[in-house]
Amino acid sequence: MKKSRELLLILVIFAAFVLNYPWLSIVSKQLLVFGIPLLYFYLFGMWFVFIALVYIFVNNLNNNLENKTKVKTDDVK
Repeated sequence: MKKSRELLLILVIFAAFVLNYPWLSIVSKQLLVFGIPLLYFYLFGMWFVFIALVYIFVNNLNNNLENKTKVKTDDVK
């Protein structure tokens, strides 16, 4: 459980790092990607990626917890 908290914390710190000044200044160009300014494409793209990663992480964490409780209840029977 402690390892999962550490991984989630690393993910949040990485998201804060990627969505702050140095990276935003790099993608703040007058360039269009599929008709969308690069900065907006980057922001919404990274936002989507991090939401998907958190979803996958939490879903796997819930599955692991369910499997552990299932094993414990099976041992009781």
